[in-house]
Amino acid sequence: MNHDPDRELDGTPEEPLRVAGIGTSTGGLQAFTEFLQHTPPGSGLTFVLVQHLDPHHPSFLADILATHTSMPVSVISHQTLIAPNHVYLIPPNSLLTIAGGRLHLESPTELFGRGYPIDRFFFSLANDLGRRAVGIILSGGGVDGADGLAAIRARGGLTIAQRPISATYPAMPQTAIARGAVDHVLDIAAMPALLCAWAKQAAPLPEPLAAVSGFVPDTLHLITSLLQQVTGHDFSQYKQSTLQRRIERRMRMLRLSNLEVYAARLQQDRGEITQLFQDLLIGVTEFFRDPAAFDALAPTILPNLLRTRDAGAPLRVWVPGCATGEEAYSIAIVLHEQFVQLDRPPPMQIFATDIDEVALATARRGFYDASITHHVTPERLERYFTADGQRYQVVKAIREFCLFSVHNLISDPPFGRMDLISCRNLLIYFDVELQRKLIPLFHYALNSGGYLFLGAAESAAGITVASDLFRAIDRHHRIYQRKDRLVYPQLTLPWASTSRPIPRITGTNTPPRPLQLGDFGTVLERILIQEYTPAAVIIDSQGTIAYLNGRTHPFLSVPSGPPTTNLLAMVHSDLRLPLRVAIRAVAEVPKPVVREDLSMLTGEGRLQMTLTVRPFYEVGSEAGLLLVILQATTFVRYADQPSVDPAQVGDRSSNTIAQELQRTRDTLETTIGELQEANFDLTAANEELRSLNEELHAANEELQTSKEEIQSINEELQTVNVELNRKIEELDRANADLVNLFASIQIPAIFLHADGRIARFTPQATELFALLDSDIGRSITDLNARFSHSDLRPLITRVLTTLSPIEMVVHQTEADRWWSLRIRPYYTLANMIDGVVLTFAEITMLKRAEFVLKQAHDELERQAARRTGDLIQTNQELQQQVEQWSRTEQVRLELLQRLIQAHREGDQRLVERLREQAGPGLDPLIRNLLNGSEASA
Repeated sequence: MNHDPDRELDGTPEEPLRVAGIGTSTGGLQAFTEFLQHTPPGSGLTFVLVQHLDPHHPSFLADILATHTSMPVSVISHQTLIAPNHVYLIPPNSLLTIAGGRLHLESPTELFGRGYPIDRFFFSLANDLGRRAVGIILSGGGVDGADGLAAIRARGGLTIAQRPISATYPAMPQTAIARGAVDHVLDIAAMPALLCAWAKQAAPLPEPLAAVSGFVPDTLHLITSLLQQVTGHDFSQYKQSTLQRRIERRMRMLRLSNLEVYAARLQQDRGEITQLFQDLLIGVTEFFRDPAAFDALAPTILPNLLRTRDAGAPLRVWVPGCATGEEAYSIAIVLHEQFVQLDRPPPMQIFATDIDEVALATARRGFYDASITHHVTPERLERYFTADGQRYQVVKAIREFCLFSVHNLISDPPFGRMDLISCRNLLIYFDVELQRKLIPLFHYALNSGGYLFLGAAESAAGITVASDLFRAIDRHHRIYQRKDRLVYPQLTLPWASTSRPIPRITGTNTPPRPLQLGDFGTVLERILIQEYTPAAVIIDSQGTIAYLNGRTHPFLSVPSGPPTTNLLAMVHSDLRLPLRVAIRAVAEVPKPVVREDLSMLTGEGRLQMTLTVRPFYEVGSEAGLLLVILQATTFVRYADQPSVDPAQVGDRSSNTIAQELQRTRDTLETTIGELQEANFDLTAANEELRSLNEELHAANEELQTSKEEIQSINEELQTVNVELNRKIEELDRANADLVNLFASIQIPAIFLHADGRIARFTPQATELFALLDSDIGRSITDLNARFSHSDLRPLITRVLTTLSPIEMVVHQTEADRWWSLRIRPYYTLANMIDGVVLTFAEITMLKRAEFVLKQAHDELERQAARRTGDLIQTNQELQQQVEQWSRTEQVRLELLQRLIQAHREGDQRLVERLREQAGPGLDPLIRNLLNGSEASA
């Protein structure tokens, strides 16, 4: 099922996914951290980081990056469904692809290896999201990501590279920029703003242009004409699919969905024409592409060229479409390796041409990045290159062999007298018609016995058509040799204007020389040849005329249209079919074929004739020429035909029909044979191409596995090193915090391992133990404790056994200081017991305060005892006074009672006596009592 990018998940409409794939390696952690710090959390994009990681160590990237962004940061698991405004990280030892909006993890195998994880993800991202994909290359070493970035750009996506001057390791951005795969080269801080503007554009992304408005031929012709006017290069015969893809991409970059509008934009904007021209340039090349082909070229073909060459004659090589020069320098290195085996090597000239002046400037300098180490063997690298920092330069001796020049293979005259033409993977960008025109051009440019070296991906259509021009030396590796021909094909020279008048060859009008007696024989021979010799034609296997002899009328005539030299196109229609059959028969079995029963109708009557086709061995079988003889036997005019009996006419008609039927059968058998052979050739070619494609695929994967493995591991270790350095910095900070904490709190503390060895102690612990820095690792029992209860071993053992803290008070006798000792288990972050912690809190002031309070308490108790005795004595005196008062009051009460009784009885004398005894103090009371007694009575 094909993935629809504008999909709906679970029935809920969602905004189309826009995914930014970020590829990085060494130095990428710092770069991506800065990128996240400048990226708003609501950009609407999904960010996927693909970084070279060590496969044998866990990654802490998620923890590190989560502190720099508010977006969720997660490590990818298999079949992860991505969401906008999230950051996803590739796990170690994994390959990542995307399909249907899900991230898929694969384990690296020997087939794919870990060489290009960024390219692998970028390729899948381009295929899955197309123009809604973003590819970003940040700091890193190597070349990973450049090809994937080109794939995203080719599908209409956005491509960005970090400005190399700001990258810690600029190799990856520089490689991507050099490949022409980058739309924008920016500092990291400027990237998020561009992404947000790109993601939030109001206009919807256009559909593929072929589906919206189609490519109108007239408009497409207008675009190619504008390109030719501005750049001087004709792209009308480029492969239409390639041309359309490049135009589509530029239209998407400009947010245009109509081809006519884009054509109008080109008419007004010369800079856009330049941009389109740059997109159309072909810059894909590398050193020793397809090494097996170079291995096949070196030991057989080059020695053949050198063996028959004079020492002074230069060996001339032409490399059309050389791009940045890797192909030309590869040919030069292979030739030089053969030269060193000769006593007197010939001079060498390599003409490397292209239409891209920028690429040619790079080729002339001969500087290349470190990625060439994946294509050049160490021996060749050491011998033919000089290291210049992170780059390599081709040695001067090789550079002097190569002459780089601007040249358009389509429109400029070809180079001549070449011994070898290396045109590898250039013809694939041209249509078949142009390929068929260029193959004869290469034949024209080569010396006798010269070689044509094509690429593994090159179509063999042109070679198949021009099989009479080249013989296959190594069909598997596309190596062909020029055939020497007496008949040259008609060349289409595009630089020759068809509007130029044809020059007329004129001579002086001199009178004929008088006939001499000795000239009779010559004249007779000429008469016999002109009057009685049959017409003869020399042709090649394709029917091209090399030579005509005798009167060819009425057998041959010039057809209307463009001039032609093909015999089958010029021969009479009644002879065309038998002539084709005869040529085919002689080509299969090289022996003469004679047809004596042929007739042809002319305007005056019927001509009976004999047709003979035989090999033309006289000039050598290698030429592949045929001799065709057309000999008339009888001619019957229409007016001279006698009347015949109808029965005879019927017999003749039957014979004629039988003859025609037999000729038709022969023709049909020949046609069927040709068709079967053509089908067989096509089937063989298809199988060969399929096998070649599989071999190239396997070889490509093997190369990808080997050429980046060491660099990838180094980059992964660099990434781990960055993470470890960050952790070390965090640990250093934590240690500094602990040191400052211990120094500020002034608390003696000792950290012990489970076996009692000292792990760490604070400076204040030296007040209680005779500690030095060198004592770390020693047992605590080996040290002299400066306080009571110095035997700590049983206490430590009990804490480790019970896992319960112990607290006790110890006294430092010499200094008269008191300490509170607390022993508790030491727990790791994993909640494991890894020893004990001894902490001492000084309580000397507390102890002294306790002593003062005890003395005050004793003094208070003594003062309280004294006061208690006084109170007891006073109480006793008061009790005595109370008792005495009670007795006095009792006496007074009894006196009062007797007084009241005497008053009641009327004993006044007794009353007076009693009043005297009571005294004047009770007189008011007695009066009140007496008055009360009277009242009551």
